[in-house]
Amino acid sequence: MSRRVDPKLRALEVCLQSLQTGADAEELLAAYPRYAEELRPLLHASQLMRQLAPAGPPPELAQEHSRADFLEMAQRMLPPSPRRWLAPLGRALFYLLLLILGLALLAGGLMIGASYAMPGGLLYPVQLAGEQARLSLTRDAAQRLELEKSFDRQHLAQVQRLAGRGQAAPVDFSAGLSQMQGETWQVGELSVIVPPDARLVGSLAPGFYVNVLGELRPDGSILARQIQPRQYHIVGELQALTEEHLVVSGLEIRLTSDSVFYGQPAPGERVQVWALLSLEQALQARLVETLD
Repeated sequence: MSRRVDPKLRALEVCLQSLQTGADAEELLAAYPRYAEELRPLLHASQLMRQLAPAGPPPELAQEHSRADFLEMAQRMLPPSPRRWLAPLGRALFYLLLLILGLALLAGGLMIGASYAMPGGLLYPVQLAGEQARLSLTRDAAQRLELEKSFDRQHLAQVQRLAGRGQAAPVDFSAGLSQMQGETWQVGELSVIVPPDARLVGSLAPGFYVNVLGELRPDGSILARQIQPRQYHIVGELQALTEEHLVVSGLEIRLTSDSVFYGQPAPGERVQVWALLSLEQALQARLVETLD
């Protein structure tokens, strides 16, 4: 008989695996709200250790030992799970607060011109918070994906608008990576300068969407500080599964030899998928997990 894995520890293992492929720690924690506060310091510690690690990929055996040691230490540090009756109350309070925030942002939007909410502006964080509230309240997987993609297009358009004005600003946007020529990459219609000290997270290749964190310069170019694959979080019912693809709540997602599975998903079960997006708008699974 198979041994049951503690769900909190499995959540940590999934998060650590996703961090290695370029996922954002806070996005990962949002997928596990029940354990977010307990897992957050462990994920941040893992990120710090990777930043301090020497350059070059470590041997595969050393990676496995390091991962096992970290998980063993984390299992000792993680406190017992909260009582089951508290979980629904916590989720209800979380969504209630998001709803209140969304209504407040909507009311504020009637008084504040949208042109002020631009990267580097005082109100831009308010816009981002409103977007996160809308995403958190969107339960349908296909609708949530389209909403995320629309926000990505909006962020890119804002950066392009600032570039056309010759303004400098900190930027954080996602778009398709089409060219990688030396230190000059083409992301969307923007020229991104990738200096030697830029942090490149995960596997990057032309043909897929990436997220760029950096500085917009007056000449319209972007000086990158970090580039990582843009991953979309999809949660829903597994409707079909073959060797080449899976269908989750109506969304077809391609499978490759690099796709990682946690659990043995079967049609009818609830799963979550971290997926890449190609320039042709096709989804490709990086990680698939069966949910309890």
